[in-house]
Amino acid sequence: MEDEYVRMTVPELKELAKERGLHMKKGLKKDELIKLLCTGKSETASASRLSSPELDLGTPTRSPSPEAAGRPPSERERQRLHEIELKRMELEERRMEREERKEQRRLEAQCEKEQLAAQRKKEQIELKRLELEAQHEREREQLEERRMEREARLEAQKIEHEQKKLEAQLRLQTNGGNANPPQASGEQLKLDVSAFARYREGDDPAAFLSNFKRQAQRCKVPEEKIMMYLSALVEGDMVVVLNSLPSEAADDYNVFKAAVSKRFQLGPDYF
Repeated sequence: MEDEYVRMTVPELKELAKERGLHMKKGLKKDELIKLLCTGKSETASASRLSSPELDLGTPTRSPSPEAAGRPPSERERQRLHEIELKRMELEERRMEREERKEQRRLEAQCEKEQLAAQRKKEQIELKRLELEAQHEREREQLEERRMEREARLEAQKIEHEQKKLEAQLRLQTNGGNANPPQASGEQLKLDVSAFARYREGDDPAAFLSNFKRQAQRCKVPEEKIMMYLSALVEGDMVVVLNSLPSEAADDYNVFKAAVSKRFQLGPDYF
């Protein structure tokens, strides 16, 4: 029975003592209340009997009966103890539920925090990957631009070299195989092409040749010098066509015109 009292709180012990009609002093501690309930005696009642002047000290006092000293709890007391125990168990269960919910919320918050950290790290890795890809793409574009510029310079140098070579060949053919052109009044003979329109890369070849033919007729250019004037006015693909002519047809304007028509797929109606 004492074990059941130990599990009870001080207010519950006091309430049980009141139900039994036991007198209590103020400020009793839990172990004193348990002792009072176990013995079934009121310390205040004993003290009042000892201090009463009417008490005959010579008369032997009667010892308390077993029921008064240690009687078993009544049905009502057992019912009350049972209710108190159920209430205590209910409170303990609620406390444990609160602790479980608190722990669950803590675990959920920790899990969410870890997920956010993992997501943030994943986003940072993805951003770094995109930055590296963009950087590699810029580097590839720069390399491609430099390669194209280098090829364009080489092609321009090649065309310029071929044009100079063709001009030298034309001068040799015009001078009868003599590398040094004849002198006129102590100065080298030069072609005056200021009255002619030049052919630039991307111009219409058919329109250029038509204009050149009319300008040559207007300036009365000799037939044997037509190709010399023409070679001084063209560049780009036109120079390629000039270089592709066989040496025996290098000064033949009609052969050159046919080669241009084939090169640019113009057809006979353009001339």
